[in-house]
Amino acid sequence: MEHAKEDLVRQRGTKKNCMRIVCPHCGNDHDFIEVADDVVITTRYVQNSDCSFTQTGDESQVMGEISFFCGECNTDLSHFHPRFLEMLF
Repeated sequence: MEHAKEDLVRQRGTKKNCMRIVCPHCGNDHDFIEVADDVVITTRYVQNSDCSFTQTGDESQVMGEISFFCGECNTDLSHFHPRFLEMLF
């Protein structure tokens, strides 16, 4: 967790400062991937009058671990996952 602080870069924006997640391997600070293991996805559909189907909703339940990776070089950045969740809007 110690190196996680080193890989958060303070960005000065026009309105506020933020701590960007930066991959320590390739420097990527834009593209990331979240992978969830053992997921149950429930999708609801209605059948239309023309016999086609339309999705009306979906739910997912994660039963396993969640990992977080750099979207450029696939480095495991799971130690950043809590920060990612804090900044997910």
